[in-house]
Amino acid sequence: MTIFVQWATILSPIIAVLIAAWMNKKSAEDTEKKIKSLKRLAKIQIETSQIQLNKELYETKILLFQTQMKERDLQHDGCDNQSFNLTNNISQVVRGDKKRELSYEKDHYQYYSEGLEKFQKRLSVLSKQLEEE
Repeated sequence: MTIFVQWATILSPIIAVLIAAWMNKKSAEDTEKKIKSLKRLAKIQIETSQIQLNKELYETKILLFQTQMKERDLQHDGCDNQSFNLTNNISQVVRGDKKRELSYEKDHYQYYSEGLEKFQKRLSVLSKQLEEE
C-alpha cells in the first residue's frame, strides 16, 4: 500500500501538469474557433452593409439624374418665350426659385453620393484587412 501511495504522490503532479496542458490546448483551440467565427460574422456584416450602400447609392444617383433633367428642362423652357409682359416676369421669378431649389437638391444628392462612395471605400479596405488576417 505504501508503494501505491508513493507512486500516486509522484504521478499526481505529472498527471496534473498533463491535464493542465491539455486544457490549455483545448482552450486555445476554442479561442481560435471563436475568433474565426467573429471574423466570418464581421465579413457578413460588411457585405450586407456594402449591398445596402450600393442600393442607396444607386437610388441617390437616380434622384440626382432626375434633378439634373428637371434643371435642364427648366432652362430650356425659359428660352422659348422672351416677351416682356408681367406674366412672363412672374414666371421668370418662379422659374428662378425652381432653379434654386433644383440646384440645392442637386448639391444635396451629389454630396450624399460622395459620402456614400467614401464609406463604401472604407468598408472595402476593412474587408480586405479582415481577409489578410
